[in-house]
Amino acid sequence: DPHLSALLIDVGGSTTDLAVMSHGTLRGTKMFAIGGRTFTKRLAVELNIAFREAEKLKIAYTSDKLEPKSKKIIADIILADVETWLEGVVLALSEFSELDELPSKILLSGGGSYLPEIKEALNNRKWYKKLHFSQIPQAVFMRLTDLPNLRLVSPPSVETSNIILSLVTLEGSILAEKSAILSIATP
Repeated sequence: DPHLSALLIDVGGSTTDLAVMSHGTLRGTKMFAIGGRTFTKRLAVELNIAFREAEKLKIAYTSDKLEPKSKKIIADIILADVETWLEGVVLALSEFSELDELPSKILLSGGGSYLPEIKEALNNRKWYKKLHFSQIPQAVFMRLTDLPNLRLVSPPSVETSNIILSLVTLEGSILAEKSAILSIATP
């Protein structure tokens, strides 16, 4: 979309990848090494359970399948890591100093983004005050309809470990989302 201006944040397993789109052009990408496994490891350590069990617990938490008391315990455990994650977002975005302003639309993806504290931290805190946003940023979960005119151009064959959530430029470019490669359909 030649008019797309958004901050794309993919909270993957090992990393968080950020891509800044401005008027349909990829302006830059950043990555830092905090992802979903960070929160899983914290749960495993604090609850003294195996990593696999902690991952199941985290997924149950993000799916809202736990009792209120259990949800509160998990939220309290991951709070410090969410704060550190948010500091990583601020630090990464501060490196886009060449941009006049950052887009206020934030599109979230990746399994780690389903932790309610991630979206809440982006939407309900003053983290953006030190950055150059023209409006208060708002985070929503990304849907393909947020990136119109996309079509699949190859089967999932790209290694996903360090792929940025989205690499989008004007017509004819490539968008990498998780393990599929998409291309902006040209008119």
